[in-house]
Amino acid sequence: MNINKLFRLFVISKLSKANIIRWYSIIKENENLTQSDIKAYQLEKLKALLEYAYENVRYYTNTFDTIGFCPADVNSINDLKTIPILSKAVIRENFADFKSKQLNLINYQKRSTGGTTGIPHKFYSDMNTWALHWALKIRAFEEADFSMGEKMAVLAGASLIPNQKAGLKRQIWNQSIGFVPLSMTSYSDKELLDYYEIIKRKKIRFLRGYPTAILQFAEFLKRSYLKIDMKAVITTAEVLQKEHRVQIEDVFNCKVFDQYGCADAGGHAFECRKHNGLHWAFEASILESETNGTIENGGEAIITGLTNYAMPVIRYKPGDIIIKNKTICSCGKQSEMISEIMGRTTEIIKFFNGRSLAGPAFTLIFRKFNIEQYQLVQNSVSSIDVNIVPKSNFDTKELNKIIEIMKFHCGEEVIVKINKMDSIPLTSSGKFRFIISNLS
Repeated sequence: MNINKLFRLFVISKLSKANIIRWYSIIKENENLTQSDIKAYQLEKLKALLEYAYENVRYYTNTFDTIGFCPADVNSINDLKTIPILSKAVIRENFADFKSKQLNLINYQKRSTGGTTGIPHKFYSDMNTWALHWALKIRAFEEADFSMGEKMAVLAGASLIPNQKAGLKRQIWNQSIGFVPLSMTSYSDKELLDYYEIIKRKKIRFLRGYPTAILQFAEFLKRSYLKIDMKAVITTAEVLQKEHRVQIEDVFNCKVFDQYGCADAGGHAFECRKHNGLHWAFEASILESETNGTIENGGEAIITGLTNYAMPVIRYKPGDIIIKNKTICSCGKQSEMISEIMGRTTEIIKFFNGRSLAGPAFTLIFRKFNIEQYQLVQNSVSSIDVNIVPKSNFDTKELNKIIEIMKFHCGEEVIVKINKMDSIPLTSSGKFRFIISNLS
């Protein structure tokens, strides 16, 4: 580890009072582990967490007693499957029962997810887990040839860089890593032009943020006949559509490196320079997937965190649909792979006639029309609202064609309503949702 990196890791470790240096060293050493070594590593961490959860977390004490599960008898990761799957609703309804009885002895923070489903999800995270995830992020940045201290523009809402206007500590943190925050919670062409000028003036060569935020910036640059060449674009926090990857790579003349995170369960995955999918961070959690036969080749992710003792989360379904890849990446790392993140279960719209819609295909459909943005909203099983931001040359023929295509996919009996809008609002965390189902 060079002196510059060591110093910067030391600074952010001191700022956060969390041992990011230690975790960074561990995950770099673990990159050479074989699949059998990885399973052994996870099993050791799993057994320790299960025993702790049984002794210190009321929900798991009661659940394990009810099903007759004994952590001491666990000999394989497959033994997890006897434990009931956990949902966000169960955690919300029993929140006090998920906190460790030893919480007052743990260095922890109370956190919340961005609430892309409309309901922010609260959880406790110990600082050891927080440190691990920052070490994982830094390792992922390095796969894109980023070195700490280089400048990286961050186009996102509040959740990627919280308290952007905070004091000296936050400024030192950003400078130590290299972050240059550029808020995309709300924006206009004037602000996007300002961002372009900042990136050019500061000679920033790396870009990170929500895929839709970066896409909006890319589309602004293209229609304004402006050009920025990047070394890499790093996307996170939303599903990266294949079509959007192509557009972003074309505008910025570089490769996109996608990342996945599930902070409340400890899930993390990153794309390496081979671009064969996303590597699962086995130090942080165990990944399973479950399919009910309705998702072609994919299933819902089930995540068990291995390090968060403030609020252990075991066999948790965050609502993400994934396709697991059984092959080993050509980069040499033998960690488990995700070939594709398809979307969220909340982004599957089902109608009374048995038909259903999912998001990725509509990216290809709507790009053919003269519209800036689109969004599908379902408020009943017999109707669908299509919100669009039309361009000046959008006409009635296109409107009728959209209705025709939607009825083809939804069924003729489904009511399709087109709503022309000046803009489509983002979520409170600055993210954009292509599909919203308001049905429980």
